[in-house]
Amino acid sequence: MKKLLFFIFLLFFTYVYAEKTEIFSYIPFKTAEWTSKITTESPSEKATLIQNVYYKENKMRIEGKDKDGNQYVTIIDNKYVYIINPKEKQGVKYPIMSKQNPEKNNIELNKCREKAKKTGNEKINDKNCEIYEFDCSIDGINFKIKEWKSVKDNFVIKTETVYEKTKTISEIVDLKTGIKISDNNFIPDKNIKFIDMENLMRNSFNKAKDEKRLKQ
Repeated sequence: MKKLLFFIFLLFFTYVYAEKTEIFSYIPFKTAEWTSKITTESPSEKATLIQNVYYKENKMRIEGKDKDGNQYVTIIDNKYVYIINPKEKQGVKYPIMSKQNPEKNNIELNKCREKAKKTGNEKINDKNCEIYEFDCSIDGINFKIKEWKSVKDNFVIKTETVYEKTKTISEIVDLKTGIKISDNNFIPDKNIKFIDMENLMRNSFNKAKDEKRLKQ
């Protein structure tokens, strides 16, 4: 179950922060800062992540803690994704264009999104939103997806993803735009020792597929 929750988190991270072939093309701001609350709940487990997000001209920094209180930092630029454990001075990185990069799921999501149907309107965090719903299959896993888009700028304020009995909800709060953000936020510390994530992710996804086939 933990592996499934982690996979859904990666998918949800993709869904919130990436769209089309340019991973930040959905963000209508030159600079922005917000807090994101991501909650994944299944019959056996519930996990919540609170993330502080900083964005500047196609670069992003995400700071947060896992459920065990361990701090992590994710930095994304136009070439690499860096996932860093600041305390241990260790991290992993992989190229944006890697076939194993979960952010490339945005291509499949964008195709699915073309069939989205508007199902209503709702105000989320003082923002008028339109609600859209659609289904999508990623790596053989079928998801039902619901998103709340700001009418003002078409920015996704809230998303809900359901896989069988597991639901993941992400909500953006305290959104600030047009603020000053230093470029240093998007440069990994030179003291961090990185390992290659691409091979690790390839093995993880292949194992997940094998496990799913055995259960069928």
